[in-house]
Amino acid sequence: MIKYYSALILLLLVISLYSCNNNVDSTDQEIADLFQIHLQSWFSNTPVKVRVDYSQIFVDTVTTGSIIAVAAIIPVEIYRGTHFLSVTVADSITNDTTFSINDTLYIGVNYSSTTSRITYRFQQYPFGYR
Repeated sequence: MIKYYSALILLLLVISLYSCNNNVDSTDQEIADLFQIHLQSWFSNTPVKVRVDYSQIFVDTVTTGSIIAVAAIIPVEIYRGTHFLSVTVADSITNDTTFSINDTLYIGVNYSSTTSRITYRFQQYPFGYR
């Protein structure tokens, strides 16, 4: 009986230690907290879909504000490395790109209905809106 309890305690200890071991170090978590996608200018009641690494993370109809020139801010939990980004507007205009993240990163997404183009702006510091 004592062997049974000892084995059970040992098994529980191993499971407990294994569950505490996550593969994300604190630096990666800090980066995850400081990555955002900003839907910025020229959205006017526009349906938008955003995918990161082939997972859809945002679907909504957005309008850029007249006072603060941003339509939506999308925080994304992401880690170091190279990633895929795809933005689709009005179910017909898509722009795909890849980006690497080694530090904090903010991506601005802009859309022109006149030229039917989606453009990206990448920077390591937060966007300032007025």
